Amino acid sequence: MKEKCYITSTKTTHKHRKKEIIGPCGPCSFINLTRAKGNFEFEKKLAEMGRLKPFHASGYTAFLVWGNKFKKDFIVFTSSKKVSNKKFNLMIRYEKIPSDKIEKFKAMAKKRHESINNKFSNQIKPLRNPLLKLNELLEKGHRVAVLTSDFYFHKDNPVPHWIVAFKREKNKYWFCDSSNGIISLTKKQLETGWAINKREGFSAQLVTYIV
Repeated sequence: MKEKCYITSTKTTHKHRKKEIIGPCGPCSFINLTRAKGNFEFEKKLAEMGRLKPFHASGYTAFLVWGNKFKKDFIVFTSSKKVSNKKFNLMIRYEKIPSDKIEKFKAMAKKRHESINNKFSNQIKPLRNPLLKLNELLEKGHRVAVLTSDFYFHKDNPVPHWIVAFKREKNKYWFCDSSNGIISLTKKQLETGWAINKREGFSAQLVTYIV
C-alpha cells in the first residue's frame, strides 16, 4: 500500500481518550484529507482552532473552520446539524466538566455550532445514507473524512473517531487512521461504527475535499 498516512505526533493519545471524546484524530484527518505537512505544533493549532469551544471535541464544523483558514474547499454531509443532548452528556462525562459550569458550557458550544452552521450553510448537505454517499464520493476520486467509532481497536470503550477514506475494493474500504496507519474496514464494520456513534448522540458525518 503506497498511500501515505500521517500518524499523530501526540504521544498522549491514550490519555486524551480519558478526557476528550475526539482528540488528535480530527486535526490529523484534516492533514490526511488535504495531504498537508503535519507535525505536533500544527496538530495543536488545528485542535485549538476547530474544537467545539469550550469543549474539546471536533465535529464537522471543525473542517469548515479549517477549510476557511487554509483555503481548502470542503463539502460536509451530515445526518443532523444539531448537537444532541446525548453528545453533550458524553462530552461532559469525558471532559469532567464541573456541574456548576455545565449549562454555561452547553450554551457557549451551541452558539458556536450554530454560528459556524450559518456561516458555511452552502457547504453543508443532508446525509441520508452514509455508505451510498461514501461510495459515490470515492468513485469520483475524492478523499473522504469519515466520523465512525474506533470500536475496531477499542472494543471495551469505543469513542467517535475521524479517519480518511481513499479507496474502496468491493466491500472493503481503505483508510488513513491517525492512530494506526493504513487500515481497512468492511461495510459491516462501518455500519456498526455509525450505529455505535448514533447511540451516543453523534450523527453520521462525511467531509470531502474538492481539489
